Order: sequence, then C-alpha cells, then structure tokens
Amino acid sequence: MFHPHLHKQLKKHLGEGYVLDGRYKKLIEAISNSYANYESEKELSDHAFAIHEREYQVINKKLQELTQVLENRVKERTKELEEVAQFPLENPNPIFRVSLNGQILFRNPAAKKISNIEFKENKFSIGNFFQKNINIIIRSNSFDLVCGKKHYIFYFKKIKNKEYFNFYGTDVTEKNKLKSQAQDSFDRLNDFLESTEDAYYILYKKQSKNNYVTTKWKTFFGFGLKDCKDILEERKKYLFPESATVYNKTVDHLKIGGNAFFLYCIKNKKTGQKYWLRESITKRIDPETKDVVISGRVTDVTKQQLIDLELQESEQRFKVLVDAMPVMVWISNENNKVTYSNRAFKNFLGFSLENLKDYKEYIKFVHPEDRIKAVIDWKKNIDQKKSIVAEYRIKNSNGKYYNVLEQAVPRFFSDGKFAGYMGVYFDLTKEKSFQQILSLEKEKLELLTQNSPDIIILMDEHKKIEYISPTAERLLGYTEKEMLGKKFDKFICAECINYLEKSFWLKKAGSINSHFEYRMIKKNGEMIWVESAISLVKNQGNGEQKYLMHNRDIHSIKAAEDLLKEREQKYRGLFENMDLGVMEVDLQDKIQWVNKSFEKMTGYSFSYLKGKNAFKTFISSTVAKAQMDNVNEKRREKKDSIYEVKMRVKDGEMKDVVISGSPIIDLNGKVKGSVGIHWDVTNIKKMESIIEEEKLSRQKDVMKATLNAEEQQRLIIGNELHDGVGHTLTYTSLFLQMAANEKNITPEIIRKAKEKVDEALKEIKRISTNLVPPALIDLGFKEAIVELFNQYAKVNKITFKISCRDTDFLNVNLNAQRNIYRIIQELLNNTVKHSKADTVNLNIKKTRHSMELVFFNNGNAFNPLKVKRGLGLNSIHNRTYFYNGKIVIESNKNKGTFFNISIPIKNIVNHG
Repeated sequence: MFHPHLHKQLKKHLGEGYVLDGRYKKLIEAISNSYANYESEKELSDHAFAIHEREYQVINKKLQELTQVLENRVKERTKELEEVAQFPLENPNPIFRVSLNGQILFRNPAAKKISNIEFKENKFSIGNFFQKNINIIIRSNSFDLVCGKKHYIFYFKKIKNKEYFNFYGTDVTEKNKLKSQAQDSFDRLNDFLESTEDAYYILYKKQSKNNYVTTKWKTFFGFGLKDCKDILEERKKYLFPESATVYNKTVDHLKIGGNAFFLYCIKNKKTGQKYWLRESITKRIDPETKDVVISGRVTDVTKQQLIDLELQESEQRFKVLVDAMPVMVWISNENNKVTYSNRAFKNFLGFSLENLKDYKEYIKFVHPEDRIKAVIDWKKNIDQKKSIVAEYRIKNSNGKYYNVLEQAVPRFFSDGKFAGYMGVYFDLTKEKSFQQILSLEKEKLELLTQNSPDIIILMDEHKKIEYISPTAERLLGYTEKEMLGKKFDKFICAECINYLEKSFWLKKAGSINSHFEYRMIKKNGEMIWVESAISLVKNQGNGEQKYLMHNRDIHSIKAAEDLLKEREQKYRGLFENMDLGVMEVDLQDKIQWVNKSFEKMTGYSFSYLKGKNAFKTFISSTVAKAQMDNVNEKRREKKDSIYEVKMRVKDGEMKDVVISGSPIIDLNGKVKGSVGIHWDVTNIKKMESIIEEEKLSRQKDVMKATLNAEEQQRLIIGNELHDGVGHTLTYTSLFLQMAANEKNITPEIIRKAKEKVDEALKEIKRISTNLVPPALIDLGFKEAIVELFNQYAKVNKITFKISCRDTDFLNVNLNAQRNIYRIIQELLNNTVKHSKADTVNLNIKKTRHSMELVFFNNGNAFNPLKVKRGLGLNSIHNRTYFYNGKIVIESNKNKGTFFNISIPIKNIVNHG
C-alpha cells in the first residue's frame, strides 16, 4: 500500500485505475514507507519538523478543500452531461441503446462512426461485439474499446422498466496520452533517485531477478548485486563491531509487515573508507509473487550532524512530494521573494519563479484583462498577510493563455513571525473549455429546433404537448400558443389515431421500428402526410418519461408515389399485350413482374416466378453469367443494353434470346431495378447454323483442293531447289577452292566468293525445308518436329520441350502429317514474333478417338475474341477445321497461352 498522500497524487496524475511497472511499484512503495515511518522518527526530529509540520498541515488542509471543490464541480458537470445525454442525437459522445441479448436498438451520430473495434486484444464489428460480450460488460462498471486511433471508455445504465441498456462513451484518447506522459515522469523519477545521495534497494528472497539497487549502493559499500549472491549478508562482513549488534538485531528480527530505522558504521570493501549510514528498511509479502520483499533507503550521514541531516531530509521529502504533484506550487520568504517553485510550475512557465526579482516581472505573463485582480489586488492581500484566492488567465512557455485558480496562505514561524507565503495553482482550462462546449451545445440545440424543417414536439406520457418548434406554424397553421398544453391526438386524423394505437407506437419509441407515417390536420382542415421518428426521454432526477418527436413533411412524396403507381399500372398494361416476353427485376435480380408472353416463352407462371432470382432460374453457363455481370454494371450506370444470351426454360431446353434491357429509375434518381424485352431467336439461330454448315462444307472442298495443289507445288519447287540449284552451287564452291591455289587468282577474292556461295547454299536449304520438310519423309514426324524446334532454338533464346511417341503417327496419312506440321510451324512462328516467351512446351498424344495437341508458351497474353486474325491464325484454324477438328485458346496474364487442338482420328488415318 502507498502512503495516502502519495496515492492521492498518483491518482490525480495518472488517473483512477493507474498501473505501474513492477519495479517502479516496488520503488514507490519503498519511498512510501519512508513517509509512513516518518512519525516513528518524530522524537529525533521534532525540533526540525515543528515549523514544517505546521506548514504541511495547513497546505494539506487547503489541498483537501480544493480537491473537494473540484470533485463537486466534476459531479455537477457529470450530472449536466447526463441530462444533455437525454438528447442522444445531439450528444458529441457515442451513445448506444442495446437490448438484453446484445442487439443494437439505437445509436447516435457519434456512435455510428464506430464500426470495427478492438476489445481485450480481440477484433469485432460493433454489432457482433455487443451480442458476444453483453453478459461480460454489464458485470463491470466500465470497459474500454479501441476504434482505429481512437480510445473510448464506456459506462452503462439499465433503463428502468425497459428491456435495454444505455451505453455512454467518452473519448479517452488524450487521457491515454497523458498516461504515457505520466510514465515518462516516473522514468524521470528513477533518474532523479539515481542522482540523489541516497541508495535505494528492493530485494526478493526467492526471485532475485527482480532485485533493484541504485548505483549509490556500490559507492557506500564497494560491491553491488553482481558481486555477490546476497548483498545484505555480504554487508555484515564490513560492519564495525559497535554497529553489528544493532544491525543484526534490526534486520534479522524484522517481521513481515514491519519496518525500522537504524544507524550503523561500515567500512567500504573496495576503498576501506569509513561511512556512517542511516537506513530505513521494510519487510513485506509481495501480493503478486507471494515472495518476501525487503526494501530500504540508505543515507550517508558521515559529514553532517544528525539534526542537519533530518532537516535536509525533511525538506527533500517535501520537495519530492511537491514535485510529483500535478498542481503548481510556490513558496516565498518574509520579503515576498519566491524561494521555491515545483517542477510543474517550471514546466508550465519554462523557467523558475525564483528568477523573478519581484511581482512586477510577473505581470507580463498575466492576461491584460486580468492583471488588476491577479496582481494589484493580490499584492494588497499579501501586504495585509491575508489568504488569497484568485482566478485569472496566465501565459505558459508556449505563449498560450490558460485559466488557473490560485490559492495562497501566509506562513508563520512558531514564534508568530511572518515567514512568507505558500501558494498553489490549479489548471481550470479544461473545465472552462467544458463549460464553453456545454454552452455551444445548448446554442446548437436552439438553432436546431428553431430552424429545423421538421416539426419537433416534446410531449409527456399522457401525450400532452410541452414544446412545439416554430415549423409547426408554417406547416400546420397553428401558433405555438394554440398547440401547447393540448393533447397530440387533437392534431391527427381519427383513422390514423386508431392505426397508431394498434401499432403500439409510443411503446416502440427509440427502437428501430419507431418510425411511423400518418396524416396531421392543418388549421384550415386540410390533411398532410408526415413521417414521425419518436425517441423516449427519461428524466434522471424524478424518472419522468417524455416523448421527443421529429415530424417530417412527406406530403409531396406521397403524392408522387400515387402518381408513380398510376403510371406503373399504365406501363404494365401496355407490356401485357406484347408478343415479346417482358420481365421486371429489382436490384437483387428478384423477379417483380412478367407478362403473358414471357410465361408462354419460358413455361413458368408469374405466381411461380415472383420473388425468385432471375440468374439462378434462367442462366446456367459461366459465360452467360459473366455476360450478365457486364449488363448489370451498365444498369447501375443508368445505361440501356442489348445482348444475346442462352436461357434455360422449364422443360430444360436452352433457348437463344435477344434481350433489350433498360434501368428503372425511382423518384430520387436512383436505379431500383430493370425491365427487359425478350425475343426468342432459337429457330433463327438454328437456320443460321444450317446455312453456316453448308457454307463450311463448300469451303472444305475448296480448301482440300487448294491444299493438295499447294503441297504438290511446294514439293516440286523444293526438289528443284535442292537437287538443281543446290548441286550447282556445291560444285561451284569446290571449283573456287581449287582455283584458290592458282597463281593469278588472289586468295582474298576466292575467299569472298566462297562465303557468298555458302550463304546461298544455306538460304536454298532453308527455303527448301520451309516449302517441303524432307525430314518428314526421311526421319518421320517426331524427328521432323525436333529438327524444326532446333532451327528456332539456334536463333532464339527459347527453351523447347517436346512430348510425343514415335508410334502415334504410324497410320496417319502423309497429307495429315504435313498439315499438323504446318500448324505447329505457324504456332512457333507466332510465338517468336509476338509473345516474347522464353519457354515452349508441345505435348502430342494419340487417343482412341482423336489426335490431341497441346501447345504452351509463357509469353504475353492476348484476348482470342478481340485479337484480329492474321494469316498465321487463319491457317491454324482452317487446317484444324478441314479435319473437323476443334481448337480452344486460353490466354491469361502471368499464366501464358494454351492452344488445345483436337482432330478426330478417323479423318486423318489411312483407309483400306
């Protein structure tokens, strides 16, 4: 336990629920014990403390009085806040209304900003948090939530006779920052202890890892924690005999919970220097670790008389206590010269008051409007030795003015002689700011009620009107005087009163269902439609219930709705008699209406289709769903669309349908659904398919003849180039080699001629190979493909991999082999020219029914549906379709391109 005064100051500085690190906790407890044992030393230091004790009591009494005043002010502000919180929509702090099972019933605008939160290191959505933790949080007085960079603390209140709780939140982000600053203050306290002339220690009997000793210990004794296992036992070796008995009796017989003071003489282990030391020691049980803890403070009294030491120690204790206080404290002498100001004062002003010559230098820090009461009147009271209480504004080190409350009392020596003043400053800036916020909120409330387009009504539990906003006169024609004190039912039509009573409208006040539409009676007898939001307001003082209503004029909206219904009936009547199918869906693609033609086309009745999802009912293929996603995107952009899609009807048949769709726009200009006109083109598509097949058949016949002629011509040209021109150039090359040995022909000319001839040979060979692959006949299909890949590999940095069996092409006719060879040749050529690939894989596999080719490259992707076909792609498609084959192209970014070609075996093998 800490000393009460120190504990109180820590609470003020760090907050009610402050938590200290273990080591600092032990250190503060050791210091606290020094305060607690102060009275046990009274006999030794009465003559030193007589004056200061009296001063301390006077200050302490004043501090307690001021603390009580501040606490009362906080309670008053809190009560005001609770009253203001009865208007939750205007409260700047978050407020939730939550049912007993954790369902959020209401949240004000500030609470709506809280969505995803952290609670005890777990993440929740705000709705999920209350549902999962409602039974936990109502068992505690408060709980903390983190939302992004914001920190909140929430308190709750069970509303009497209601099945819900109100949770009131406060933003404590700045408070947590102050806690962090407080931790820095404690770090500085540790530095301060290290800078003092005393040694402090905390020693655990079992858990020695938690031991703490300041560096001054080693200065006194010549050893530290690292030099021995037990520093108290090690110290016994160096005690002088006259001190050993007192020391052993004090330390060895000290009981748990006990504390003691003693003096002893010791020789420094390292230097041999003699020290007289005074030590306070405490022995207790650590409630967390259950370990025995000995803590103490060692003071060097060698060079001073004991009484001087006690006086200095008393003064030091006072300054340490005052320096730790969050309030600003100063002390002056009998000449009204400030002799001491605490750390808080120095931090606030940026310098010490001791540096000021007199009160005139202090004037420049006081706000000009407050200088008379803060300085002139203050000086008069000091001259008369009176107590001083003054509230004014003072400028801090950053040049910003703060509201402070100063209280000072005169000090007197025991003989009655005036000793000076002691004063304290309390920072009232936040309190003033809070008052301004409250005033501003009241102004906002008045502006809201005076200028709101809604009729704001406050009535008691008997529906008697207690407040009516000025808007009522504009909308209803009644003055405020004509409506105050009257029952609200008088201004509602009789039919609507029955409807509201049956709906238990007042019992639903504040719930998610507390919005009602009804008609109010104007002064001239006319009716207007209003939408009413009702909140329950409860007086915390007497528990009285009232109802706050916001009535919005929706008469024009109702008229527009009626007009819209009339137009909708007309438009549906127009579509009902159309031969084409018409379907209307909402934004979730749920069917709202279909005409008779649509029922006939699909086989479904409207009663069956109403409310069903149009996608799931009629669309089955992945391609069609992707197409519909694009259509819906256009609908959201308020664009019309015409598209063709396959629809699955009731009997399972897939119909080709052309749809003309348009978005449906509501009165607010927002898309609320779409309507589509459906044209069944299935029969038309079938006719087109028959025509296309006949056209393709004719093209195949023409292509077959063309390809045969083309291959025959290439064979002739290839043989001529290879056997004719090729042999001639070879003989020429041999001749030039022989001629190089003749005297009249220079070697340089012959060498150049030979190079040209060799280049011609290579070119002829390349043309010959391209026109007719001789390896296809000489080596077989697989080796011909390998040779083709090797040619490309020589000039391109591409890795090729082929998977093919020699037996797969044994029974395949030569024309089919040539066409498949040309397909692979075109795929390689396109890959090199366009894809920028570095890997190519070819897999050829013969099955019972087909020859399967899978060609892959890891280069650039392309869209097969959008890319314009060149000669290469057309050649691949034509050669594949010639054998009634199929080709599928899949090209994806970062995945490469696949060509999957399947050719029926029966169309490429030799027959007979």
